[in-house]
Amino acid sequence: MEVVAAKLQNEISMAGPFASLPFPNLRVSPLGVVPKKEPGKFRLIHHLSHPKGKSVNDGISKEAAAVSYVSFDRAVALVRQAGIGALLSKSDIESAFCLFPVHSDCYHLLDCQFEGQFYYDMCLPMGCSISCRYFECFSTFLEWVVRQETGHNSVIHYLDDFLFVGSRSTNVCQLLLSTFQFFMQKFGFPLSKEKTEGPTTVLSFLGIEIDTAALVFRLPEDKLQKLKVTISEIQAAKKVTLRSMQSLLGLLVFSRRIMPIAHVFSLRLSLSTRGIKQPHHFIRITKQLREDLKVWQTFLEKYNGHTCSWTRNYPMRN
Repeated sequence: MEVVAAKLQNEISMAGPFASLPFPNLRVSPLGVVPKKEPGKFRLIHHLSHPKGKSVNDGISKEAAAVSYVSFDRAVALVRQAGIGALLSKSDIESAFCLFPVHSDCYHLLDCQFEGQFYYDMCLPMGCSISCRYFECFSTFLEWVVRQETGHNSVIHYLDDFLFVGSRSTNVCQLLLSTFQFFMQKFGFPLSKEKTEGPTTVLSFLGIEIDTAALVFRLPEDKLQKLKVTISEIQAAKKVTLRSMQSLLGLLVFSRRIMPIAHVFSLRLSLSTRGIKQPHHFIRITKQLREDLKVWQTFLEKYNGHTCSWTRNYPMRN
């Protein structure tokens, strides 16, 4: 409760509090918080998919909200092209969704209630199905601007995260980063100082550490340990909830960014969730699923989280 109260007080994209209804036809959706990577920090989520079947998101078509993200393969390709010792930089747009105002005609759809008082979003809310689509369009434009201004194509983005790559014997990486910073200042969009890094030869992008001097990709130690523990718990159980299986699958999908054949031993685990609708419903751990989990256990006992594949032609997995 204290976290939500603090977030609402500091949320510049929220209007309120109001003691009475700010709109006669408002739609109130629940709030939630999820922890960020940084200890003690949280992200405020406006659950616009609730209630199911009658939510704000139910009124937005899947086609309108569809979005395609860059794969980790693209980052790998840029780094390989730049060669050994390539220089890397990255930058992150701060409070990205809060920078895009919504039309006042939509305010009544973006309301929430906390401790008897009402608030409403005035900017793209985290929790609206179309928010990522809108922001991805803007990020694509920013990437295009940097390419056009510098004449170099070694820049990619994933929503608000940008990666810049250049060969070690050139100033391309610094040029790309400086150009991006210049236009972000010109457009009035703040960048996160804590998440701006480089040029350097070791940098994390999409959660994977890239080391261009040692020629390796590294899985973070915390993710590796969490994967081991989760697999052991599910492997020892007779049945698990859909939520638990989805948590494991999320870790496996993340890990196979640098494990090219990992998807083979994730397929049956993924298929086990078909037809299971509610997070608290159970999935039986069959002999086949247990065998796949055992393969993962055996592999992870020896795997140190490092993948060396600088010169290979096969793709990574996203």
